[in-house]
Parts: sequence; structure tokens; C-alpha cells
Amino acid sequence: MLGDVVALRGNISPSLMTTGTPLEVDAAVRHLADNVFHKGGKLILDGAFGIPDETPVENVRAMYAAARKYAS
Repeated sequence: MLGDVVALRGNISPSLMTTGTPLEVDAAVRHLADNVFHKGGKLILDGAFGIPDETPVENVRAMYAAARKYAS
């Protein structure tokens, strides 16, 4: 509804980032890409309130790689 007016920020759960697997992070990013970005919405991918300090590096890399993969 507001896809051409506003951009959504966040929507990756902090608990997923800290306790999930890289495959789960990938799936969450894909879900956002399919339901926001590919439907004409704008998306600023981030954690709900940033990426927690205790997030494993592998999950941050998975989020970045998935964003690059699903943004096209």
C-alpha cells in the first residue's frame, strides 16, 4: 500500500540473529524479499533494532549474502 512512499526498516528478529542458523537467517531474508521488495516495496534490511553484539559472524554474513542474492 505504501511501497512507493515509505521504506520498511528492519524485520530480522534479533533472537534469530543470535540463536538461529545461517540457513534460518537466509530464509528470513528471502521471506522479506519475496513479501516486500519483490512486491514493489522498499526495504532497509536490518535487525528489529540493529544487530545484537552477540550475533555470530556467520549469521551476519548469511544476512548479507542473502540480501545480495534475493535483491535481484
